[in-house]
Amino acid sequence: MSGIIELGRLTRKDVKELAPKAIVVLPIGSTEQHGEHLPLLTDALIADTICRRALAVVDTPSPVVLAPLMPFGNSHHHLFACAISLSADTYVRVLRDICSTLSRSGFERILFVNGHGGNDQAMRLVSNDVVLDLPLTVAACSYWTLTSVTPDAPQVQGGHAGVYETAVMQHIAPDLVGTPGAHLGDTPAFFDQVLSNGLLVNRHNEWARIGGVTERPDAATEEMGRLIVEDRAQALAAAIASFDAASKKDN
Repeated sequence: MSGIIELGRLTRKDVKELAPKAIVVLPIGSTEQHGEHLPLLTDALIADTICRRALAVVDTPSPVVLAPLMPFGNSHHHLFACAISLSADTYVRVLRDICSTLSRSGFERILFVNGHGGNDQAMRLVSNDVVLDLPLTVAACSYWTLTSVTPDAPQVQGGHAGVYETAVMQHIAPDLVGTPGAHLGDTPAFFDQVLSNGLLVNRHNEWARIGGVTERPDAATEEMGRLIVEDRAQALAAAIASFDAASKKDN
């Protein structure tokens, strides 16, 4: 991964030369409770890792630049336990300011790669809205939503501090993974019920009621985590290549 171009390690001369033709990738995470067994930086570590592994294998004519990880997200629903959280309004303003300052620095293409479910709607709002005012082309995704391009991708559903995230953390940071409680994840979440397709339902204090975990993490393994990360990195690399091909200046 030594070939990754990191924005924070460039000089202003480097940026001036690279920015007009580059895609800048911004990993977005959160700092919030992840049950009894995972660290607060779980979402941030996963988003940053997947971006780095994707950029290590991506094949594009244009340079791809990795921005520093944004470690804070919209996580007020986890404050029943602990979080460093931005309100939705603040989060939107922060992303807009990032876009604005990247644009003023010469970048014309930005890709948000999100690692926390609570960020998704506001991130997409910014990506739609900011291009009305700034000369930018903006793409946005949550890493788990991208179409798989690898054969036999692991069929593991994402959740909060459940099998999916626990397996990934066992792979990327095993020293930070603890032992979950015996009944952690046993309580089903009301917001996970499908009352009608397309119907979003939330209820006051639901995250505290379920203990901050949406499913049991017991079945997670490091090998499962390795396969998930490999699949997501390849999917992101393919998405970056498609974004580059569609958005270059000669199109």
